[in-house]
This record gives sequence, structure tokens and C-alpha cells, in this order.
Amino acid sequence: MNGINVINNRISGNIIGLNITGNAALGNTQNGVSIASGAKRNLIGTDGNGTNDYNERNVISSNRSGISINGSSGGARENKVAGN
Repeated sequence: MNGINVINNRISGNIIGLNITGNAALGNTQNGVSIASGAKRNLIGTDGNGTNDYNERNVISSNRSGISINGSSGGARENKVAGN
């Protein structure tokens, strides 16, 4: 997610960097998820409301880093990472 027009998005319920069964690495040399350059109010994972929270989580593995939030060039802000 990159840019000032990237607002109020959600990444939930994904397997990132692993095969569909979660038992073999398919990662890369980059970030599993990246938020940068002014992106704001985005959610990675569960909203924590107690409804379906387990299925809202992401399984993130085998990448350079799991989640990267970079505040330069407009400042990524008000983003939430929960329950991954």
C-alpha cells in the first residue's frame, strides 16, 4: 500500500510467503506487506471485535520482513497491525 490516496484498506485472512497449505516457503526478498508514502488508516489483520478474529489474521512468513511501515515521503500514519 503506497501513496496518499491509499486509505481505509484491509488485508485480512491471507497466507503470505507460504504455499496454500502453509507448509512450504514461497517468500521473496521483499516485504510480505508494505505500507508507505502517506498511506493511512489501513488494517493488516483482525479488527479485534471478537467476531471471526482468528480467520481475519494473516499468516506471513519467509519474506525479507513480514510487515514494513515506512513513514517517509508523506508519513504513513494511523495504520493498524493486529492478530497476525
